[in-house]
Amino acid sequence: MISESVLKPLSLWKTGGATQICLGCDVGGSGLRIRLSNFLNPSQHLDLSHIKAQSTEEALSALGDLSKVVERVVPGFQCKGSSIAVAGPISNNSVILTNWPGKASQRTLSLSMLPKTLFPQGKSLFLNDLEAGAYGVIAAEKEKLLESFFEQMWPHSAPKGPIVSDSRTAVLAMGSGLGVALIVKTPLLKQPLVVPTELGHLQIPSVCARHPGAKDEYDVLQFVSDHYYGGRQMPEFEDISSGRGLCLVWQYFNMKASGIKVPLDQISAGEIASAAQNGDKVARDALLQHYTMFMRSAKSISTSLSCDSVVMALDNQVKNMWFVRSAIDQLHDEFYHFIRPDWMKNIRVYTQTKVLNFNILGTDYMAQQVARQ
Repeated sequence: MISESVLKPLSLWKTGGATQICLGCDVGGSGLRIRLSNFLNPSQHLDLSHIKAQSTEEALSALGDLSKVVERVVPGFQCKGSSIAVAGPISNNSVILTNWPGKASQRTLSLSMLPKTLFPQGKSLFLNDLEAGAYGVIAAEKEKLLESFFEQMWPHSAPKGPIVSDSRTAVLAMGSGLGVALIVKTPLLKQPLVVPTELGHLQIPSVCARHPGAKDEYDVLQFVSDHYYGGRQMPEFEDISSGRGLCLVWQYFNMKASGIKVPLDQISAGEIASAAQNGDKVARDALLQHYTMFMRSAKSISTSLSCDSVVMALDNQVKNMWFVRSAIDQLHDEFYHFIRPDWMKNIRVYTQTKVLNFNILGTDYMAQQVARQ
């Protein structure tokens, strides 16, 4: 249980005899990260330590305990708005967490289950995890933080401009899956709008026979298709540009080099990235395939949705920054290999270079927004 001393700063937020807060929560694979912020002064916030939870029961217990401790520290407090970021399909204010183990019933959360003191009815909402991340990008832009966390890839190939475009910006992130969200700015809206998507599940458009890498690409795609679809369907971007995808393409390249098919449960995406950084050719080939398809997804999405900016974000992008820089020319050639080259001239691509929890920023931002509706 969280100690009262940790929450003591909340007592300093009291105004007019009441403490009014907002709550942002990011539900990860291993637990909860929570930010409490002052409704009357949003720049004041308190980040709690990571709370372990991998089931509905554990999460509800932790949030219930938090509610009781907050009540003891600031009796009669009011939570004005809450937002919770989750991985999984959201329907009717309920979600089945895809990054938790166990049966569906053990990893289902509904807003109605959550303690009302922290998640007030009508002022609480679920966000898709990358939707929250994209709102975090918006929040960081408002706080003028973005420039220090991103750098433009290939500035010689596209003009300078804002990281978050004045029209449409695609936000992409590789992790356990491939997440894509769209940030839309228009004079018709007072605030930027985030559109969550499932564009990571687009089927991969492959190169044609005269492309110099065609044979190798066909073999990789067939191997991935054999694994997931019995060889009858073209894989989706997430099948390669994700943690599980990196393991699968490493399995292919390792089998090609050694003749040995290592079981997937013995392969770690993190270990592949480390091996590649230490010069292992098989690991580097797998990482290059992984990132090539990531760039191809960025190209497909940004051109079809008329985006002026592409933001490649979140922790894995930072961890693999060494590779992005080492393969910068190959990734450039992939992104700009397009049938309508004039469309590419104004698309700026940015990569995250330092860790920042955009999901927490986004959930706090949206908690404050819903509180003011």
